[in-house]
Amino acid sequence: MQKDKKIVIIGGGLSALTTAYYLSKHNIDSVILEASPRLGGRIQTVKGQLETPLELGATWFSEMHTHLFSLIEELGLKKYPQFSNGISLFQTKSFEPPQKFFVPESQTPSYRIVGGTQKLIETLEETLHRTKYI
Repeated sequence: MQKDKKIVIIGGGLSALTTAYYLSKHNIDSVILEASPRLGGRIQTVKGQLETPLELGATWFSEMHTHLFSLIEELGLKKYPQFSNGISLFQTKSFEPPQKFFVPESQTPSYRIVGGTQKLIETLEETLHRTKYI
């Protein structure tokens, strides 16, 4: 590949950022074209009043996501197992009481990223100092 050429990546979701990350590890420049004002695609974490992360998109992953597990480890992010046994609460509307339901323990654990899934997007973005976002 000629050094003056760049790869154009359409969209700024996890796949795009991961692609740009791996290209940058091989000294290949890329440009990410994203229509929305933020990166992350359907991954978005907001913080509540007590700084508790609330996922508005992707939340859990499991050991079957081997590439994601490797990426999280490579980026130095921490994960923790998702609680999945016992009584959980689900509230659809703020003016209705929460509903209780029993969640049986999963044979295959699910995990979450410490600080929220957005941490993965932010960490990838930080590593892509040479990548341009348009």
